Amino acid sequence: MHFSLPSSDYQIWDLEYNDDSCFSSDVTSWSFSGPTVPTLINSYYNCGGTFVIGGVNWSPIENLNLKYFSKTYTGLKAFSSIRYSIITYALDGWDYTNPAGWAKGDYIEVVFETNSVELYVVDPANTLGNGGYSVSYCGAAGSDLINTPVFGSVDHSGTSLTLKFISHLSTYSTAESFGIREILLTFSTATSPASATPCVDTAVTVYNMAKCTCAKGKYSAGASGCTDCDLSCDSCFGAGPTQCYACKDGYYFDGTTCLACDSSCSRCSGPSKTECIECAPAYKLFENICIPTSRCTGFGFSLSSCSNQCPFPCLSGSRSTWAESCFPACENPTSEILDFTGICLCKNFRLTIELIL
Repeated sequence: MHFSLPSSDYQIWDLEYNDDSCFSSDVTSWSFSGPTVPTLINSYYNCGGTFVIGGVNWSPIENLNLKYFSKTYTGLKAFSSIRYSIITYALDGWDYTNPAGWAKGDYIEVVFETNSVELYVVDPANTLGNGGYSVSYCGAAGSDLINTPVFGSVDHSGTSLTLKFISHLSTYSTAESFGIREILLTFSTATSPASATPCVDTAVTVYNMAKCTCAKGKYSAGASGCTDCDLSCDSCFGAGPTQCYACKDGYYFDGTTCLACDSSCSRCSGPSKTECIECAPAYKLFENICIPTSRCTGFGFSLSSCSNQCPFPCLSGSRSTWAESCFPACENPTSEILDFTGICLCKNFRLTIELIL
């Protein structure tokens, strides 16, 4: 499977790139509600140099209220709960109305299959005091709250997940909107911990959702204050490698714990050097093995900037030699490769790759 950067058995990373062609490629796997479905170029937006799905252009002539975008992830290992870390953008002056009016104001709803989490309401005008915001980074003239992490955990069991972001904004996207990027999902075989309650990591005043007690990379240790997460955690809700919202690069989640990858991998599905998903610097990926870049470029591979991969340079149905010449496929391509003349040899290709490392 391929979810933005490919998934591990218990983790998904989606919408993480900040390159136009790569990010737009990821957006193609998401579906937008109608009646007017945006074109690809209007489905994502560059806000101040960072790409988000959604944004200013996805519904310019229809009210955004209850419009959504969604994606279904399938073929997952069985799990009991989902820990999430999501970067959110509140664009162009969301309206906060006190309980005398629309009690909740403008907000986003995130639905994990059937479990709903209502994300924060913000007050850029600071009508209630204690911390509004005033900078416009993109779109219309209204203030933007950008690059805001949201963390939490929900119970849901199964081997698939439909993730949906529903708008509860009261006008067109050109007047106010929202964006999403860097979705990190960790699937746990345990139910949601009581301490992993939804929170938003921001300094401004928010409503409808708790503010995180500590900044990303730390957790609340009670009277001891905010304490660093375990070295294996990108973000966490408690001590140790079992209490991560998401594993740090160089670690993988086995259903309960963040564990170390092989040193050649920056992301992986297991501890072996043959279980890499993405590579450490100076390596490129080929068939789940991270090959030193110097060998990747010198032994007949091409490079892909989006996936950080070092793939076969031949079309499907052909085999490649180390000299990058393409020939018809071998009769048994799983156990044979081509030599430099195009003759099939009885040799395991994966073993050949490992011999050059």
